[in-house]
Amino acid sequence: RELEAMGIEGAVHQPLGIDVDTFSPKRRISSLREHFHLPPDTRLLVYAGRFTAEKKLPVLIEAVRRLGPPYHLLLIGGGDKLPQDGQVTCVPFKRNQQDLARLLGSCDVLVHPGDRETFGLIVLEAMACGIPVVGTTRGGVSELVDPDTGVLVEPNDVGRMCEGIEAIYACDRAEMGRNALRKAREHYDWNHILPQLLTRYAGLLASRARAELEAERIMVAD
Repeated sequence: RELEAMGIEGAVHQPLGIDVDTFSPKRRISSLREHFHLPPDTRLLVYAGRFTAEKKLPVLIEAVRRLGPPYHLLLIGGGDKLPQDGQVTCVPFKRNQQDLARLLGSCDVLVHPGDRETFGLIVLEAMACGIPVVGTTRGGVSELVDPDTGVLVEPNDVGRMCEGIEAIYACDRAEMGRNALRKAREHYDWNHILPQLLTRYAGLLASRARAELEAERIMVAD
């Protein structure tokens, strides 16, 4: 819609894809809380990605601080310096995707407070690991998460973020996780997405070839 408003016609939506063999519930381990010296009943939230201003991580950290125990936040990534809090654990970003999948799948919920995502690949990776999502109503994340797979809240609002996190724990998270897994596998598996992408590129190349032939024909005719 934004592109059409700019006068760009013919735009189509082409999502990215994920490796559903790597990002899978089979990566889940039961010892993650013990590894981080957390109580067994900890409500373990996770965020993974860059620590930059547009990700709005101070909003998430403050929300977890307000909620208090048993909530705990695992931040996976790096970048800007973040507020320190005893309910937050930071670990470096995992370049090995199996390691990342293991951490994602072993938490309860992915929380993404950003409102400027163009897509939100980490959200799909978490969904493919079988966990639901708390996101915001703006940006690309809002196009991936629905009421069956997570909760969306207004961005830049600590109170709303607290409400969203509490709300998802009041839901059937196991069912949400199954829905998230099914949606990720059915709609965003690279085995489905890659043929779509190649077909789009083939169509663009064919259109250009036709345009060049037509231009040559006109020049000859002139």
